[in-house]
Amino acid sequence: MANTDGAFSFNTMIHMLNIRLTSTNFILWRRQLLLLLKGHALYGHIDGSIITPPGKLPTVDGSLTVPNPSFITWKQQDQRLVSLLQASLTEETLAEVLHYDTAQQIWTTLESLCGGDSKQREIGIRDQLLPLQKAHP
Repeated sequence: MANTDGAFSFNTMIHMLNIRLTSTNFILWRRQLLLLLKGHALYGHIDGSIITPPGKLPTVDGSLTVPNPSFITWKQQDQRLVSLLQASLTEETLAEVLHYDTAQQIWTTLESLCGGDSKQREIGIRDQLLPLQKAHP
């Protein structure tokens, strides 16, 4: 279950961020956020495994709908994550995701925008290091 101690956890998490996403540091930024989100049981908001509950529930007799408390809690957590993600971005990167409403939308967009080049660089560095590892076992 996701951490529900909202204000304390969010304040703690925001101060733990020391890398802001730029066009060249996606791997480092991603690692920092993944550890933080997994450590606070919030990773499901960005990978989709924490399902968005319905916003309204029917009353017992089915004549009305009422706000779903689970949705309200989910929305509060997700909006904290949106704020956390936005706080970890440079102004240039923030402009790319400002119109998205959920943490998952922002995360997916950032992976699409920044992740491809970073993955290619990671593969290139790994390919360069492999001969060195073989030469010096």
